[in-house]
Amino acid sequence: MRSLLLAAVAASSLVSPALAASKVCASGSGAGTTRPFHMDGPFVVTWTLTGANGLFQASIMPKTGGDSMAALTGIIANQMDTTPGQSYQPAGGDFCISVNDVALHWTVCAEAQ
Repeated sequence: MRSLLLAAVAASSLVSPALAASKVCASGSGAGTTRPFHMDGPFVVTWTLTGANGLFQASIMPKTGGDSMAALTGIIANQMDTTPGQSYQPAGGDFCISVNDVALHWTVCAEAQ
């Protein structure tokens, strides 16, 4: 079963279809893609995992026009355990985070620096 929840903390204003915020978090299980969000400058993506050890993969993708996503910007996580992690992103813009996991519940957050 797939579930996905997105929350914005300290949201300022809506920018195009992307949500502008100083911190955006999403949680779920299984595969999913967050709603688009906007960061004005550098930001850090963090993740926490619970459950039995399983595959967890996360990638960050830039938001393009309309509802389509551009090519993958970068793989930020590819692991087989529940170790939390983080990935620094040096430039702002409009993004989505794509998650694929097996047997885990995950939370990913993007926070402005």
